[in-house]
Amino acid sequence: MDLESLSKVSDGLVDKLLKGALEVSSFFKDAYKFNLAKENYLDKISQLQYVRTLNDFEESVSLYEFYVPPHLANAKEKKVFQVRNLEDIKAHRKILISGIVGQGKSVLMRHLAISEVLEHNKIPLFYELRYLQKGQNLEHVLKQLFSEWLNIKSQKLIEYVLLTGQVTLFFDGFDEIHIDDMPKIVLGLEGLLRKYPNLNFVVSSRPENVIDSSTIFQNFQIQKLDFNAQKNIVNALLKDKKMQVAVISGIESSNIEVKDALITPLMVNLFVFIYKHEKIIPEHVKDFYDRLFDLVLRKHDNTKIDFKRDRATKLDNKSLRKILQLISYMCCKQQVFAFDESVFRRLVERAIQINKLECSVDDLIYDLTGVLCFIVREGYLFAFIHKSIPEYFAAEFIRDKGEPEKLYHEIYIKYDQYEKVAEFLRVIDEYNYNHFLLNRIYEESLSSIRSKDFLDCTYVSFVKEVPELRIIFKDYVHDYFSNYLRNNTSRHLIVDIKKNYSNIKRFSVSVISKAKNEEYEIAEQEGVFKDYFSSVSDNNIKGRIDGNALEKHLQEFSFKKIRSANMAGKFSNTLIFLNSFISDVEKNYVEIHKVLNIHQVDDYSF
Repeated sequence: MDLESLSKVSDGLVDKLLKGALEVSSFFKDAYKFNLAKENYLDKISQLQYVRTLNDFEESVSLYEFYVPPHLANAKEKKVFQVRNLEDIKAHRKILISGIVGQGKSVLMRHLAISEVLEHNKIPLFYELRYLQKGQNLEHVLKQLFSEWLNIKSQKLIEYVLLTGQVTLFFDGFDEIHIDDMPKIVLGLEGLLRKYPNLNFVVSSRPENVIDSSTIFQNFQIQKLDFNAQKNIVNALLKDKKMQVAVISGIESSNIEVKDALITPLMVNLFVFIYKHEKIIPEHVKDFYDRLFDLVLRKHDNTKIDFKRDRATKLDNKSLRKILQLISYMCCKQQVFAFDESVFRRLVERAIQINKLECSVDDLIYDLTGVLCFIVREGYLFAFIHKSIPEYFAAEFIRDKGEPEKLYHEIYIKYDQYEKVAEFLRVIDEYNYNHFLLNRIYEESLSSIRSKDFLDCTYVSFVKEVPELRIIFKDYVHDYFSNYLRNNTSRHLIVDIKKNYSNIKRFSVSVISKAKNEEYEIAEQEGVFKDYFSSVSDNNIKGRIDGNALEKHLQEFSFKKIRSANMAGKFSNTLIFLNSFISDVEKNYVEIHKVLNIHQVDDYSF
């Protein structure tokens, strides 16, 4: 960023603002005070660009060394657009920017504030709501802002500036307010709008019901990164062309789990962090988190003395990893990955008890959040920076616990809950995964798949607003296969629909099988097409339905078999996939037994 041009623009804007204010105050008739206020403001707005990142523990860096304009979407209309300044956000109400941990909410807010100055708009005043003390209100914040940024303490002058709308207020981190104060602050923001209708203000927060429900805001959500956005961030973080090519190629060739992990700027930053220090591209999430765990701890241990973060618990890497594994498993078991402080303290205390550690809850929380970077504080909540982190370390816990039969049985009966954990176990615990889980799943479901009945029981209906493809097994199949079909059929169905039903923009896929109690289990996925059907959502719905109700439902909504003479041609890609599914299952069953044979205990004879 050109700070010299920022200084010039700010001079002009501050002059204009304060000369207007002279009509109601003689405060700045003193040239010395006027220049002092300008210098103070220029320093504040210039410092706003500096942040600390994982790659730069030792010092703050300008956000413009790595900043890439993100994409937002209106929470209701879902229209996606790239935002470079406030004018790009077409809002008829006040702007609320929301995003999950690691999406760069604060960095975006800082950029938007600075861009207000650079583009000759209004004077931005920026406040981090995490500094709001419990019990304080917005009136306190406003006085503090005008005093610290513009050296203005006169309430009369503050009122004039707010009434004339000569400033834009940026309130960063609503979620970091004490939870008891949230309703009061929302009322305060609504009061600002009523009292100062010309005043513009922007708020950022993680998704938070208290502020989401306020009618004065239009919610704009930061979008997950696609491959182009990932490339842009890599190019911004790395100045060396060869390194850029290496990392981008690595992301492009990595498996789907790695790509799914790199959905936020923070996660891409961590990926680059590994490459910069290890010169290795993680091809699997296992490699990603393995290296990241060790590297983050080494990085913290080697920073300058002012930034060195000694471990409060004095635990070594192995012990800290065991704690992370246990906490991750407990979180996956409950399907809870973000928690308030009381729940997190209870979780940490339980981990201390189970591992028989001699440390305090506060010390372990410090090490988990201050030394490791996998769990961070988001306002009054603690959250994993990505859901795949607890899923991976939970898999490590299951692998290392020494109770494979018991733990894999839990995965078997609650597969939907542990599906991602199971995918990691397939890589890091090959024998137990195949022996205690996959072989059992296949042997209980093979007869139903081999019968091929489902090929003649795959239907499509166009009666509802969202057309539906329904795959029905007459006998039991495990959720492992239902989920596989639901997730993968969509990719082939998209081709058929695009070719033969171009007016259809949404669809759902259901997989139904008979449960062990003779009712039918149903699993659905609703898909949303974007950009030539390139995106399918992961909105899953599960339920139960009996045979009579199922037959009635098929008749009521005019479901037609896709193998019928007049439909088969229109769903040829889908049918090819479903037929290949049967042969793939047979091949995979053979591979399971190859793995089991390789891992059989040797008698060590020669």
